[in-house]
Amino acid sequence: MDGDGGNIYNGTQPFKRRDPHPKPGTLQYFTNDVLAYGKSRGHTFRVGALDPAVLKDLAEHGIVPVSKDVTITDDVITKYVGHPKRDKGAAIDFNRMDKVEEAINHPLHIYQDVKHGELIYAYASDYSATHYIKVIVHINFKHKGKYINKLKSIGIIDRINMDNTDANGERLFRIIK
Repeated sequence: MDGDGGNIYNGTQPFKRRDPHPKPGTLQYFTNDVLAYGKSRGHTFRVGALDPAVLKDLAEHGIVPVSKDVTITDDVITKYVGHPKRDKGAAIDFNRMDKVEEAINHPLHIYQDVKHGELIYAYASDYSATHYIKVIVHINFKHKGKYINKLKSIGIIDRINMDNTDANGERLFRIIK
């Protein structure tokens, strides 16, 4: 952080906002506030709702989500400042948080992570002509003593089939939508 109010520096360049006045109540506004403060304060933001395909899949497995809301916490945003993914181009541009909202509220594809021990869904949507944005939602995640459907991870991936297999040929994701 620097001495002018907590702006976060990523390497040698400060965080620069494309839109210095995003609409209050948007994820971009929340993100700008988190980045300006420079560290996590335990704040949360409702990004959207679980997709009907996810709700149907959960019901088929007898699982009841605590709510239909998908929530992001400020620590998810701060973890990507200086993250190694950023150097590889696999981290979201902080000025494009509208793409995260789009991925949650209008996903092109949804996959269930079948290799993880907990209930996790990957939402994918367009990011650019050559990439998807992939957001990971952890269902019924315990956060500060309460359960939420937490958006835990945001990544940029090549436009490839996410129905990948591991080294043993076992599927990593199950297609939901």
